[in-house]
Amino acid sequence: MIRNTLLEVVNPRVTLIPNGAFPLYLIHGDQNYLVDCGVAAHGPKIAAALERFISRFDGPGSRKIDSLLLTHTHYDHVGGLSYLQDRFHFKVYSSGVGVNLLKKSKVTDFINHLNREYDNQNGIKDHISFHPPRYLRSLAEGDRLKIDRSHTLEVLETPGHTRCSLSFYLVEDKILFPGDSVGVAEKNGAIKPLFLSSYRSYIDSLDKLAGLDAEVLCLAHNRYLRGSEKVRQFFQRSRHSAQAFKERILDGRDSPKELDIEEMAGEILDEAFPRPTVMGPREALMINVMAMIKAVLREFPA
Repeated sequence: MIRNTLLEVVNPRVTLIPNGAFPLYLIHGDQNYLVDCGVAAHGPKIAAALERFISRFDGPGSRKIDSLLLTHTHYDHVGGLSYLQDRFHFKVYSSGVGVNLLKKSKVTDFINHLNREYDNQNGIKDHISFHPPRYLRSLAEGDRLKIDRSHTLEVLETPGHTRCSLSFYLVEDKILFPGDSVGVAEKNGAIKPLFLSSYRSYIDSLDKLAGLDAEVLCLAHNRYLRGSEKVRQFFQRSRHSAQAFKERILDGRDSPKELDIEEMAGEILDEAFPRPTVMGPREALMINVMAMIKAVLREFPA
């Protein structure tokens, strides 16, 4: 569970809600936006942190959360949605692909399944359910959301991690919210790639986001990075990590041993992801690694 929900100022328009491996970001001005909403179990404490945030401000538009921006539709990014929307009644924005996914009962069931697995893994007995959101709207490449009179949030389509992935760029402040489109920065400094839907698209999205020359990178897991040089180095290392992971998969395919994708995924998970700081259910981690193996084998046939 969340041990510390003290608010941290990133800049005058961005506030961090520390949440262990699942930090959340508030972008605020005349309109207030929450980026992603963590796993379902964190809903109550996130709600308490949001209440503390809005209680600090006076004036029109400052005493509510207007919208939730989803970088993608994975369980650890949308799990708290229903609990928080019931409390704050915000609009929900996702990509067109994401909107369609969130309307499917199979997707809802799987989000609930993985959130319950997370609860079981962490000894949480009171399960919070996810249901399809109300006030659901789509965003696409080039859309712009107003923060206030002089600050704009730009929408970028960044597929590769998933087909529904979006990133958000606070243009005037050069602050980027990439979701998992850039991988996961572990606390030990390693960067784990996450090209679940397409390796080629993932690399293209990395290069696209690197070209923004952001000065702050608000990562979806563990921490954020400040400073243009740190951000630049992160993108270089993330690209290298993805390339190395692709080569590891191709080496496994080309070995004399008969290819078994599930067996390879288990070996890679134990070898390259021995103790990830984003400790979701092993089922979810296996799904991720198997998806990356399939993406590489599909895009780089023997």
